[in-house]
Amino acid sequence: MTAWAKTASEEQVILAWALRQLHAVPVLDVSSLSPEGGWDAGDVVHLIPAEISNEDMMRIWDAVTPSYRLSFPYVARVVRIDPEAGEEARPVVATRLAFTEREARP
Repeated sequence: MTAWAKTASEEQVILAWALRQLHAVPVLDVSSLSPEGGWDAGDVVHLIPAEISNEDMMRIWDAVTPSYRLSFPYVARVVRIDPEAGEEARPVVATRLAFTEREARP
């Protein structure tokens, strides 16, 4: 997460506010996820603070056009398992079971 403002102090205030909000409510549920994104009513996203190395942080900022800004990494975890559409089979209409007795072996 990165805050963009005219001054560094404004960025820090914005980032502090955002971190406080995510600490208070780290789960996004149906009330905050848009249905246009394909979210179902039971889907949730957990936002968890993450630790990344300084080298990884610098690689991220080297890959984007603006220069480095104060940042705080988060991981968004979603557990969503959609069943694969299986082949429709015809329903079972009858079963045949037969039982026979076997002779015991000596």
